[in-house]
Amino acid sequence: MDNLEEIKCEKLVLHFKYVALILFLMFVFAATGAWTDRVNFTEYLTNAATMISIVLGLVAIFYSFVSNTSLSQSLGNISTVSSGIDKSNQMVKQFIDQAESLNRESANSSQRMQIVSSNIDVQLNSLNDVLNQIVTKSTELQASISVLPTKADLEDVILENKSKDSTNISSQSSRQEIEFSKVTIQKFIDRSPLIVNVFLYALQQVYKRQISVHLSEIVKLINEFNDDYFMAYMSCCQAIGLLKREWNVDKGLFFRITEMEEHFAENNIEKDLREYLESNTETRVELIQQTQKALDDVKDYFEKLEVKS
Repeated sequence: MDNLEEIKCEKLVLHFKYVALILFLMFVFAATGAWTDRVNFTEYLTNAATMISIVLGLVAIFYSFVSNTSLSQSLGNISTVSSGIDKSNQMVKQFIDQAESLNRESANSSQRMQIVSSNIDVQLNSLNDVLNQIVTKSTELQASISVLPTKADLEDVILENKSKDSTNISSQSSRQEIEFSKVTIQKFIDRSPLIVNVFLYALQQVYKRQISVHLSEIVKLINEFNDDYFMAYMSCCQAIGLLKREWNVDKGLFFRITEMEEHFAENNIEKDLREYLESNTETRVELIQQTQKALDDVKDYFEKLEVKS
């Protein structure tokens, strides 16, 4: 529909043009026929031509001024545009230089990343080997620790048999053995880690209350090391004569302390440990706080057991 209307408009314009041309020519012929018979027609025609020439000259002069003004404006615009183009070219050159530098840096970065990734692969492989060795060693250590209680029991039997065979030893040698045992026990306790003293306090409470407790519950309260570690530690305590413990085989890791060295059993471990923690300034604050919390938790545990019983 729009195309048909445009075609109709074009036809109307064309008709208007040639009709106007025909009317103008008819006017010229009519004027020529009407005015050529006059006497002064040539003078009038000359004057009209002169006036038309003057008017056309003025129009030409005015048009030249207008065209020159527009031309100067166009030239100014062209110079402005050219200066803008020069600035744009400079900016484009700067961008190109920056892009080239970025490309070089990205290439260098990719090379460095390749080197780092290759180093990471090598380190990961070495770390995997180390972890495998650690797993192997930890497995061997757990297996050896799990055997310690059985060996300690055998040592107890051997020591007991030897004590039966040595009933005729003099009182002087007996006093020397007792003194040596106390020295050994004190050295053993002094060389134990600070947090392990809380476990010794727990063993003392088990002995005094004559109860059976589960090893994992005390280890959970201390929140350090594991069951195997403290099983081995109790075996060492039994080996030096500090205590004697019995396992309840039917209930898993339940144990009780049947005997304990007299001096150690009567000693106030809690008081001594708290005084040491308050007066010691060389030990790390985190370790002191951890030991104090473990001591409080173990004390609350045994107090609750006493209330229940």
